[in-house]
Amino acid sequence: PTRRSSDLSIRETGIRLSLTAVGLVLLQLSNALTLLTALGADPFHVFLQGLMRRTGSSYGILYMIASLLLLVVLLFFRSRPQTGSLLCAFFGGWILEGFLRLFAEWIGEELFFPARLLVVFACCLLQAFGMALLIQSDSGTLPMELFLRHLSVRLQKRPYLVILCCDAVLILAGMLLGGQFGIGTLLLVLLSGLLTGHFMGAAAQVVKRAVA
Repeated sequence: PTRRSSDLSIRETGIRLSLTAVGLVLLQLSNALTLLTALGADPFHVFLQGLMRRTGSSYGILYMIASLLLLVVLLFFRSRPQTGSLLCAFFGGWILEGFLRLFAEWIGEELFFPARLLVVFACCLLQAFGMALLIQSDSGTLPMELFLRHLSVRLQKRPYLVILCCDAVLILAGMLLGGQFGIGTLLLVLLSGLLTGHFMGAAAQVVKRAVA
């Protein structure tokens, strides 16, 4: 019975990590597409875009460095990151970069505005479901999301206030570095949180059926 229980636990952990990976891929697909529309990305990627333009480094490297730094900060909060968060930190940027190269020929500033705006709306949905799946998989989330969660607890402030303040700082810093802020950024900030909450139930059902 003990061995069988252990096997089931390993199987469930593997499934949950796989779902975390799927959520990460969906998130980075949406981030890549919004960056390619040149209408503005989410605040964290506006900041990364600014860093990339200023340093000449790649998204993959910058994303990994930023994510690992956030995880190091979390250690000072006495928070031990889960395996899924490490997965996001090490591979998230490279997945993003891969999608940027894959879709660069089809999506860009030359695409007419209504089509690019439609892509951004689709990305809001994609990002929301990806985030809901990451959360419900319960094996670790994005380092930035984890950092914001612990920061709100440490400051004893409502999470949405901490998120709004951090988003403003990231956008401002990103713009100063050369990142692009636009209507896409506003849509992602306004809609992603609401849509993520809407998709939480569906994502929970996906996880429940997968581990059953």
